[in-house]
Amino acid sequence: MKKMLITGAMCAIFAAAGCQNPSKADGFVINGEITGVPDGYSVTMRSKEGNFRDTVYTKDGKFVYTGSVAAPVLAEIFISDKEGEEHKAMSLMVENGEISFYAPSFDSIPPSWYMGSDGKKLEKNVVIKGGEAQKEYQEYADAIFPYEVVCRDAHKARFWPENKKELTDEEKDSLADAQSQAELKKKEAVRKFIDAHPSYNISMLLMGEELDAPFNFSGEELDAILASVENSKWTARRDSLKKDVERYRSAVKMTPYIDFEMENDKGEMKKLSDYVGKGNYVFIDFWASWCGPCRAAIPHVKELYAKYPEGLTIISVSVDKVKDDWVKAMDQEKMPWTQLWGDTKSGELGKAYRFTSIPTLVAVSY
Repeated sequence: MKKMLITGAMCAIFAAAGCQNPSKADGFVINGEITGVPDGYSVTMRSKEGNFRDTVYTKDGKFVYTGSVAAPVLAEIFISDKEGEEHKAMSLMVENGEISFYAPSFDSIPPSWYMGSDGKKLEKNVVIKGGEAQKEYQEYADAIFPYEVVCRDAHKARFWPENKKELTDEEKDSLADAQSQAELKKKEAVRKFIDAHPSYNISMLLMGEELDAPFNFSGEELDAILASVENSKWTARRDSLKKDVERYRSAVKMTPYIDFEMENDKGEMKKLSDYVGKGNYVFIDFWASWCGPCRAAIPHVKELYAKYPEGLTIISVSVDKVKDDWVKAMDQEKMPWTQLWGDTKSGELGKAYRFTSIPTLVAVSY
């Protein structure tokens, strides 16, 4: 039987309970202090998991944020000056109770966007305390911090080299490999943390995010996830994770692939079954001409094509709405492998292969 396994997918949002009306009984209070910060700086807290956003303002170097959550939520405190030109940000786990936020100065808080590790290192200046979920999150952040530093420096070295010097192809390959190795080690560190602390709130959040790559887990692996969190005290997070696991039961490894008929670049109608089961593994790249990340990934697909001339069939499936856009992009990218246009069936393709965003990469074995 022909089988299917997704090797990469875009992540979806892991939803959690949002904000409710605050009360003395079940609300939270965040008491913030930023030494020397002027009055009127905006402090916005927004959930990274759902609809949760509000703004307060600094007064006498302090701010107070109140609200209520049904369960701990991973959020971000986003601070801006009065002109809205300088932005700072810190992540935290919010749960009902008292939470404190302290920074020795506005400049000591990490900028909301930065290259390299300098901004990341500023996180050590900010102290956030309050609640078991935040304590667990801080333990996770501390464990992953050194890997984040290396990843950010590798990314900066690759895309923003010092003195903006022109890199040779050999230097580019070396930097790309260094970044890949750094990202791999970070991923391994995250997995090690989850394995050591499966019942942590942050660990279950990370597990839920991992599940947003359909066809990457076997049924046995899904069972193991459920078993690892069975005794967690974070019942809302655990129950949400259980729902995610059950939803992906129909998208486990080695699920039979679904066939589709599409037009190729010669105007001929072709099916996926015309390529699957011919003695090769089949690699499918769902993309579109307007998708920047899709176009940026094409050179890597070319490397894969050149590296495995035998035993691997590559198929690019465009979901462009306008056929001419697809034709123009093919002419620009000059991809020597099979090209199919799947716009007329893009909705069905998304449902069948469990993707809502592109690029999505699929590997089909037999």
